[in-house]
Amino acid sequence: MNYLTILLISSTLVSSNQPVNQNGSTCKLFGDSKFAFGNVEKTMTLDEFKFSNDLSQCSLYGKNLTELDSLQKVWLLTPFVTTFKSRALESVLRTDIPENSTWYFRAQFVARQNKIGDLQPLILRVDRDGYLALWLLILNEQCIPVSCYQLDGCRRDLFVKDSTGTFCTKRNKIVGNRIDSYETRETWAANGKPPIVDSIVYRTQIGAKGQIVTTRIDSVRYFKSN
Repeated sequence: MNYLTILLISSTLVSSNQPVNQNGSTCKLFGDSKFAFGNVEKTMTLDEFKFSNDLSQCSLYGKNLTELDSLQKVWLLTPFVTTFKSRALESVLRTDIPENSTWYFRAQFVARQNKIGDLQPLILRVDRDGYLALWLLILNEQCIPVSCYQLDGCRRDLFVKDSTGTFCTKRNKIVGNRIDSYETRETWAANGKPPIVDSIVYRTQIGAKGQIVTTRIDSVRYFKSN
């Protein structure tokens, strides 16, 4: 079974089983009760999420987060899983085989943002074997996911002597349909030289139909002193 087949089955499953509102919208499935937080202006980083000792419960700022069930993961994540194939950091996720479909992702509802016109933004924490990210999903008036923006998800390598690695964090401020992001990316070299630090500022606009356009506003590179 190839990925296209999985996607078609997933789409059929969702369309035939989604609970609907009187106007035919599937938004009922993603109501406020699913989210620990309402509108978030300054977003959290992945390092701020905590897990219980048995890893069964994820929380943020002392509030437990609700896990997405299988149907919710298919509906919300499937349209964007194929993007991993073209991204070097997520090349470990081979989405052309069933074992790496959305059923094998783990995800939590984090925040339901204020609507942007007819669009409904949602913040989710998503992880799967070597991949960890904070997503901003944009749903249209039928609650169909139309776009996705990664609020945080830089690669975090364990630093070992004489090895290379990258550690980065990303802070975002969301105001209406605009996202201002500040990313700090620290790269370690195996030759003992001081790590290189890149500080990058982005501005992202969300269009009326959910299209996302990101522009690099400024960047600075320097060597970190020991």
